[in-house]
Amino acid sequence: MSLENILVDEFSILQKGDKYAIAFQLDEGVVNDADFMYDGRNCAILIRNKTKAYLLTNILPDLRPTLAKQNDLMIFEERGSEVANKYEVKVRHVKEIPYPDNFERDAAKMMEDIRAELGEEKYNELVKVIEEAYNKK
Repeated sequence: MSLENILVDEFSILQKGDKYAIAFQLDEGVVNDADFMYDGRNCAILIRNKTKAYLLTNILPDLRPTLAKQNDLMIFEERGSEVANKYEVKVRHVKEIPYPDNFERDAAKMMEDIRAELGEEKYNELVKVIEEAYNKK
């Protein structure tokens, strides 16, 4: 049996206390079986009902160590702003998910797109606000 591979580049990692969850747009009906694999790097894989593999890409570098320590996660499948499905999965820590770590390249491209959209002056103002907020942590 082969899995259908689906790239997911828009998802949220949520935290409540010491518990973590992943939320993304998906409305595929009942979940009978789910497997979550993570190698501590750029990507994680959610296998749903042994038929589809969702590759979650560009996990933020500052979240990677925390996610790598999790033994279980909640998954929230959303339809628009509504939760269509929620379930808990065990995190299976694997040695390597064979997918390139494109985070820096993708982030740089995103910033260049924002610069082109805003113009240099507004872009520099935005970067200054972001730096100030980051430095307040």
